[in-house]
Amino acid sequence: MWALRGLAGGHRVKGGPLGTNQGERMLALARQGLGIVRLSEYHVAGDLRAGKLLRLLGEYEESEADPICLTYQSRRNLSPAIRCFRDFMIEKFAGPNPWCTEALV
Repeated sequence: MWALRGLAGGHRVKGGPLGTNQGERMLALARQGLGIVRLSEYHVAGDLRAGKLLRLLGEYEESEADPICLTYQSRRNLSPAIRCFRDFMIEKFAGPNPWCTEALV
């Protein structure tokens, strides 16, 4: 079930006979013209820019971005490698998505 929100309110849409929970597999099916997929923008940005995929139902897109979560055991005794990666991710994703372009908005 897809929960969609748009100008006319909310809608729930049941998927078709094909289904998978793997983003790369869904993308492959969409590239082959075998259905409509709902994927994160980072999965489809290149294909949208190249014209291989078309954005559908744009009026129903969520206004908030999906969060990127980092999970680690504790801030205490955090290894330098994990601390460096955490700091990199915070810096890299603090602003606009690097895969998003004005052409996709």
